[in-house]
Amino acid sequence: SALGASSTRGTVSTQGVYLPRIASEILTAVSQTQPTMVNVPVAASPSLTEQQRSSLHIQVQPGGGIGPNGQAMSNIQVGISVVPSSLVMDMLPPGILEHTFDITIQARGPNGEEIAAFTTPAPMTFPNVFNAAPGTKLNFLSFDHTTGRLVIEGTATVSADGMSVKTDPGTGISRPGWHGLTPPGTSKG
Repeated sequence: SALGASSTRGTVSTQGVYLPRIASEILTAVSQTQPTMVNVPVAASPSLTEQQRSSLHIQVQPGGGIGPNGQAMSNIQVGISVVPSSLVMDMLPPGILEHTFDITIQARGPNGEEIAAFTTPAPMTFPNVFNAAPGTKLNFLSFDHTTGRLVIEGTATVSADGMSVKTDPGTGISRPGWHGLTPPGTSKG
């Protein structure tokens, strides 16, 4: 469903945000003692090939969540789902007109409360849908809840076999929400 509607108040434009319904069966429990690899199930990614699906995952650290009030959360669940790109075209950073398929990463605590952030940026691997050359650096996008737009959160590098793109060391997904990649040649400028 969509929240809000596009409106203009003075010189500030507010845009509605589409929140896809997430099936609870796509959620994976995060271990309290070791990193947990969260994969995307077929039901949450019907438009992807099996190869693309196998290249789409996030690694969440033990415990891994911070609640909306800044408290550490344990016993969290995380899931990945593909969403239609057409829903985020108006949220792209200025100058970026093309991007990959879009995903949403959802996380919740033991009582169903939403996770505000991950305790450590979670390494993310995407399929290389642009067929970028091995070693190519791409920017990865994350939804900024403050501005209501996708922003460039960091960089990711195409694997040696050219099949996937992984966030670079020390970077990753810092909070649940919508994410994607920019095409080769797209810069922060």
